[in-house]
Parts: sequence; C-alpha cells; structure tokens
Amino acid sequence: MCRSKTRSSSGSLAAALAAAAALLGAACNVVVSQPRRPSRDGYRAIFVSSDGSRRPIAVRATLRRLEETGAPVVRILDTAKRETILLRTDRKEYFEGPSEAADEVAPGYDLVAGFDPKARFAPGTSVRDLGDDVQAGHVCALYRVWGGPADSVIYWAAKDLDALVVRMEWQHLELGEFQETRMEELVGVRPGADPSLFTVPNGFTRVPDRAALRR
Repeated sequence: MCRSKTRSSSGSLAAALAAAAALLGAACNVVVSQPRRPSRDGYRAIFVSSDGSRRPIAVRATLRRLEETGAPVVRILDTAKRETILLRTDRKEYFEGPSEAADEVAPGYDLVAGFDPKARFAPGTSVRDLGDDVQAGHVCALYRVWGGPADSVIYWAAKDLDALVVRMEWQHLELGEFQETRMEELVGVRPGADPSLFTVPNGFTRVPDRAALRR
C-alpha cells in the first residue's frame, strides 16, 4: 500500500513538472512586442505650415506619404529610388513614375528622426545649443543654426521621439530682433507607419501620365 501511494505521488509530481515545463517553453516562445519608435518604425502626424495648411503625413525610412489639400490626391515618394506614386483616391486611379522636383514632400524640413546638428550640417556651420524647451508636450533639444549673417533656423528635436524635429522656425535678424519668416511643425505624432501606406492599394487602376490623374 505504501509503495503504491509513493508511486502515485511521484507520478503526479512528474506530470506537474512536465506541465510546468511545457508552460515555460510556451512562454519563452512568446514574442514580446516592443514600443514603436519613429527611428525604427516611422511615424504618422499632421504637417502644419505657417500658411495655415494641415496635411496628414507618414514617414518611414526613405519613404514619404503626404495627402494634398484641396484635391483627393495622395503623394508617395521613395527618396532612395527617386520614384513617385500619385493616388487619386476618389476615382481609385494612380500614376507611378520617376520623381520630379515638385514631388518633394515638405522641402527644407528635417523629417527623419535622429536629428544631430553635428552630423547634419557641414563643418564650420554655426550651431548654437539653446538648451531645452517644451513643444506640444514634448521636451525638446533646441538649436539655432545660422545660414547667413542675419538668417537662422531653430530646430525643436523631441527627446521622447528619438530626436525627431517637431518644429522648425526660419527667422531673420533685423534691428537686433528675430522676425519669424516661416514656420512648419509636426503635431499629433504617432510612432509607427505601416509599410502598406506607401504602396498602391488593391483595386486601383494605373493611368498613363500625371495629366490624366489631375483631370
């Protein structure tokens, strides 16, 4: 009787250990998702200009996507391949071809995370560290970069967004005071931009040229 109970207890213990080992193995195979980062996963935001325009934008590595204002057209640019896709969303049409100068998305704005003025600008460029500032809830490193004796640009690089520039101000120094001549910023930044945003959706028909898309 005692031997039977011992064997039964041993068998139960072995079964319990086997079950625990199986659960541990399953847990080890679970992939823990990491928080999305603009430097790795891109981002989506609203691109705001001093002219009052507000356009949805998405950026991922060398890819750009910008929704135009006043027309149902989405512009997708691959800066590495110099190729452009134009989507006409109301008619489900698209054009694809070599990029032109007019295809540039937010020209002059630093859209890529990881802003570093020492690496970004040529040696000898006058860069002044202005300390920290808060912009749209983000603690930012603030820099003034001089492009001439009276003209400079201020960059707000958000520390919690992998040094993504969330605001730029172009300023002109006149009579000892800085006058803003241009402003652009990213608001509502959401880390993560799915690669499908930069491709032609299913069901779209290709048109032969840009003019056909604009008509």
